[in-house]
Amino acid sequence: MENRLDRLYQDFAFITEGEVYLEEVGEVKPNREVRLHVRIPGEVLHVSERGENFQVAFDAALDRIRRGLVKYKERLRS
Repeated sequence: MENRLDRLYQDFAFITEGEVYLEEVGEVKPNREVRLHVRIPGEVLHVSERGENFQVAFDAALDRIRRGLVKYKERLRS
């Protein structure tokens, strides 16, 4: 996970801070939750995803946060 987050920070240099939370929630599947909080100038992006295991949930959360960062970057350009 750290390597993939480092890559995210390299791709989007404007990220000022990031936090990852891993949590087991209940006994109903999917029961692994990953929350990502990424601070960028003027905003904080929050993403929460659940999956059968932490890797699946982390992959989904990372994809969603990456899409949000691309949108933010496009807004900066226009």
